[in-house]
Amino acid sequence: MLTQKGDRFEMKKMIAACLAVVFGLFAGGCLNGAGIEWGHVPSGTFADPGGLPAFGSQLLDGWGILYTLKAGSFDPDHRSGCARKTYDTYQKAYAVLIKGGKEFSMSAEGSADRVEFTYPANWNQILWPEKKEIALQVAEYVAYNSMVWHEMLTWKDARLFLGLSDFESAFSWEDIFCDLYGAKVAIQSIKMGGNFERNVTDLTWKQLQEWQVVSMQRAIEIADSVKGSWWKRELISVHSNILMRNMDIGCDDGWVTASLIPGYYNGEPVSLEAPKLDLLDKYGVKMKYTITSMYSQGGELRRLAGVNMSAVEPQRDFCKIIYQLQKEAVEKYRFKIAK
Repeated sequence: MLTQKGDRFEMKKMIAACLAVVFGLFAGGCLNGAGIEWGHVPSGTFADPGGLPAFGSQLLDGWGILYTLKAGSFDPDHRSGCARKTYDTYQKAYAVLIKGGKEFSMSAEGSADRVEFTYPANWNQILWPEKKEIALQVAEYVAYNSMVWHEMLTWKDARLFLGLSDFESAFSWEDIFCDLYGAKVAIQSIKMGGNFERNVTDLTWKQLQEWQVVSMQRAIEIADSVKGSWWKRELISVHSNILMRNMDIGCDDGWVTASLIPGYYNGEPVSLEAPKLDLLDKYGVKMKYTITSMYSQGGELRRLAGVNMSAVEPQRDFCKIIYQLQKEAVEKYRFKIAK
């Protein structure tokens, strides 16, 4: 039983947590089902790279915007949300695959991912290390595509939290790249073994240095250099008006390329390979991955893919959808896009 002093202490902690959530939302954030998002370029709070919070706290590890010369803007929140999703998906996938189970499912933000497996006759002879590798590949694929689905829904103005529109942050120029990095750093961290959170923290910091992360003041200056062409702020709102969207999800060449603000790096931007499922073919496993949504915008997206069923299949449908959204971005909204 707590003392009165202990009760007051617990109450203070609860109030602090609530204030952190409110601050995060109105400083430019949203909820992505895996943690608090603290903002997106350029409405979020820029961070000091040296003070980047360790990965592990959903209230803190998405804080701030960074800029790297080789990989452009970096949003720790998208890294963190997708890393958590990847880890959780891996746990479910491995538990099912190791036992030869039929399926697993996950739900967030009014959408549900469902993954079903069909196995070859020799599945029981395949050793657990190979099954683990398959689970890791499935986790990266599912987690990444669930984040792409989030961007697609918010592009169509699905109001996923508190009735707030997140259209202005849908496919922000750093979102998809940082989502994919989150999936990949999670896979690396799981393979390393030991403390997952510490691995994500250490690997991220090492990667940011390799990508030539700049100081907070320099990041602000670089973002300000494209004010009016990549973004603007006309009205007081949760988000700035983003005029530059990165809608590259890996359809054209199998890679997702970062968007670099012009004038600060002469080399090629970093590209990350989109998730693959080649191990399924190698071991004769069949996988059906579908997403359903409670939002009417899910139906709009299905129609763009020519799907009459209640679910989308990312492997079959997402490239059809993204090509339509890219066309809409240019023709309807007059946005600049990377694709």
